[in-house]
Amino acid sequence: MKFKRLVPVIIVICAVAALVFYRMSTPRDTPTPFKTSFLVFNTQASITVFDDNREHAAKACRDVIGKLTELHLAINAYDETSELSRLNTTATDRPFICSPLLWDILLKSEQAWKLSDGLFDVTVGPLLALWGFHVKQDKLPTQQDIDAVIEHVGFGKLELDREAHSVRFTHNRMRLDFGGIAKGYALQLAMDTLQSHGMKSFLIDLGGNIFRTDTSEGDLIGIRSPIDTKKLIGGVRLHGQCIATSGNYERFRIIQGKRIAHIMNPKNGLPVTMDEFGASVTAITKDPTFSDVFSTTVFVGGEKTARELVALFPGTAFVLAKSDANGKLNVSTVGPCDFIDH
Repeated sequence: MKFKRLVPVIIVICAVAALVFYRMSTPRDTPTPFKTSFLVFNTQASITVFDDNREHAAKACRDVIGKLTELHLAINAYDETSELSRLNTTATDRPFICSPLLWDILLKSEQAWKLSDGLFDVTVGPLLALWGFHVKQDKLPTQQDIDAVIEHVGFGKLELDREAHSVRFTHNRMRLDFGGIAKGYALQLAMDTLQSHGMKSFLIDLGGNIFRTDTSEGDLIGIRSPIDTKKLIGGVRLHGQCIATSGNYERFRIIQGKRIAHIMNPKNGLPVTMDEFGASVTAITKDPTFSDVFSTTVFVGGEKTARELVALFPGTAFVLAKSDANGKLNVSTVGPCDFIDH
């Protein structure tokens, strides 16, 4: 099947990177789908469940929405009343005792930091502020500014008490930001909740972080071009997998005429790109939480990091897209995936 035959049945605007189109495989004996749409993490989300008992499916979806809302309220760094904001404002003075939910996502973040060799780090909050993502900035930071802030970045600088489930900052300007893991973690939470209700066939789309239970044909997911967002670079068939995309073309700031991407390199304190060219990384994997983490990590670390992750996690693959100064887009894949080139 040629990719140009792909019909955009559902359109999802992803807050971080990708506009995706997908067509669901629906065999003749599949129950009529129950679908619900909602807002979470400031983006449009949807759940489609294939189950003969629509009332049961609706109840399962309501449970998912409730749990995702609870997660959002807990880890929203822009809400002064959230648990994360309270942690960020008090953990320098004294250990902050986390709720079970916050503690769990913190441990997942630690795991991601370790396996990425520090390329993924939820302590990048001070860097995001420095580069204008929390507070508007009119001037580009100097190297001296960057060096001063990066002293307060690094997961290893947190003090975790694993018995008390508490965290303390060892530097007074430290701030946590779960933006790179939140939707992946939410995807796992949604999957677990649906399965706890006995749902066996469903599709979850959390603003472009997508999971579909396995089907005979697989569902075709289209990936938006990072240089022409009205076009697709190709598509991937999902077979009981998750997909997530990170890019530099939606969330950015303009400071002194320069385009500043929101994805930070926690090792040098710089945005991954500071140019006008588009780039994206799409991760395909079995692990919902790490689908989000992997796309961000490879965006920072590049193809070498992609190959390392593919070797560590069988069934993981990446689609890398990057344009040059002339606007030519180069697309490549790392790892085995059912990719259809446009």
